[in-house]
Amino acid sequence: MSPTILENRIIRNTPRWGGGISCRSGASPRIANNVIAYNSAPGAGGGLFLHTSCAPLLENNQIFRNNVANATGGGLYIGYSS
Repeated sequence: MSPTILENRIIRNTPRWGGGISCRSGASPRIANNVIAYNSAPGAGGGLFLHTSCAPLLENNQIFRNNVANATGGGLYIGYSS
């Protein structure tokens, strides 16, 4: 699946992985002109979580003040061939 995530304010979310956006399993979304801020995750990727061959196109996003409790990637986590 390759959606376009365009011109959103993704703020104050708290899922397990990818507080703001989670991209997995070969997806290749276009993520452009978004504000991704103040999100948190106990896992990885407070703002963006890119995992398992995800290949997004990231353009002109503001990614700030995101955090994780016990893992890595407060703003952005990239792993497993992404």
